[in-house]
Amino acid sequence: MSRRVVGWTSLTFLVALAVTYPLLSSLYPRLGTIATVDEFIASHRGVRLQTLSLCYGLLFVLTLLQTAVFV
Repeated sequence: MSRRVVGWTSLTFLVALAVTYPLLSSLYPRLGTIATVDEFIASHRGVRLQTLSLCYGLLFVLTLLQTAVFV
């Protein structure tokens, strides 16, 4: 594999990770002070398990792919 292909591949992975990690962290609600269980449940209503699973799955596949390319 030529140096140019490796360079573009690494740049592509870097951009993908730089976009994906902030998007994943933005899915979590901004928690202030929580005094009751009801406030805790209300603050987590917007986060869906399917969305988090999809994001973590994509990051896992991206990390495996990146490792496989550079091995």
